[in-house]
Amino acid sequence: MELEQWSLDAIEALAPDASSIKAASKLKMPTKWQQLAINERVIWGLCKGSGQNPYKTQIDLQGPAFKCSCPSRKFPCKHALALFHLAVAESKEFAQDLEQPDWVTTWLSHREAAISRKENPKPVDKKAQEKRKAKREANIQEGLIIVSDFMEDMMAKGLADFIANKGEACHAIAARMIDAGAPGIANRLNKLALLTSQSNREINILHTLAELNLLVKAMQRIETINDPKLVAEIKQQIGLLVTKEEMAEQPAIQDKWLVLGSRLDDSEEILSHKVWLMGENHRQFACILNFAHSSQRGSLPIGWNAPMVLEGSLRYYPSTMPIRANIDGAKMVGHYQTLNGADTLNDAYQQAMTMKRENPWISTIPVCLKEIQMTAFNETLFVSDKQQNCLPLEVNERQALGLLAQTSGKPKWIFAEFDGDKLMPLTFANEQTIFTLESIQ
Repeated sequence: MELEQWSLDAIEALAPDASSIKAASKLKMPTKWQQLAINERVIWGLCKGSGQNPYKTQIDLQGPAFKCSCPSRKFPCKHALALFHLAVAESKEFAQDLEQPDWVTTWLSHREAAISRKENPKPVDKKAQEKRKAKREANIQEGLIIVSDFMEDMMAKGLADFIANKGEACHAIAARMIDAGAPGIANRLNKLALLTSQSNREINILHTLAELNLLVKAMQRIETINDPKLVAEIKQQIGLLVTKEEMAEQPAIQDKWLVLGSRLDDSEEILSHKVWLMGENHRQFACILNFAHSSQRGSLPIGWNAPMVLEGSLRYYPSTMPIRANIDGAKMVGHYQTLNGADTLNDAYQQAMTMKRENPWISTIPVCLKEIQMTAFNETLFVSDKQQNCLPLEVNERQALGLLAQTSGKPKWIFAEFDGDKLMPLTFANEQTIFTLESIQ
């Protein structure tokens, strides 16, 4: 990514914790640095520390990736965060014609070698790979028998018994499916247990159970399915990864991609980052989903936010309803001013149900709405259209007040994720600007 793609908020989002942001704030002054320099690839600086020698801090913009000679185990450290902030906020303080020092060149060389090894791995032992694959699928099929028996037993006893026991049987079976190599099944079982303590639990449990049962039956009959895209979708839902070779077989789509919205889930040790795109000419949604350990936050494309426009080559994962995708060589080429959307909630709902029919395991569906207004009722914020249809927005009180204030209750359009019951908004537009939900948290 290029430097101009980064906002100060996006840089702060890279921090491993709040204390790192606070510590970095004390270093966001050029006087704290003995040297500040930048070229088209890397930022580097020498930060005054408590010792005799300054800390050598460097940022590879092609990652971004960070390295610092300080003893901190946090990543990126306070020095890297401060250096990145200064490069964006006070670029005039950085020398642009300074010769790149050896310690920067050496680090970049090591990174290039690591990238090369990753892109050109050692030849795979096909026979051993096929043997492992066959063993895993056999373990999955054995586990699915247990899941199927569990569901039959659950329905025989009734939902009241399942809810009373808080779905405790789910966790043991989920652990069994993790061991079998089917994390997708395990996630759905754990979700069933969580639903026992939520509102509207009966209907939500039945919906989740129906999707799980359909997935189990489909996987048990996988050899009889002739549609390769459906087979690929079922295996992905089970948790079997698409290989690099399989992705390389998918057609590459070159286009300009509008960044519709993004969401970072940092509630767990493993971070989940999602970016929604739409092709300027392709006109289809695409979801870029990445995962990283909390210590590797900087490896995620957190700088991709609406209303950026990226240019790059995108490939969809094989599916009956392609949505998840990878994008290569993405670089920012501009910003968009407006976005088209459905005129009514009913139109958006019909589009969503069409996608759901093609792939019944889709959990969240992207929707864009225009000509709507927002109204608060009983501490819940709703959107309604000109036909008086309405849906609740999943926002907290602070976000609701901010949205009403910035849009006067009548946004030009919103982009959101739809789960069948409510909208989880990501991006809004008023008459003057486009802003994200995260910006008003």
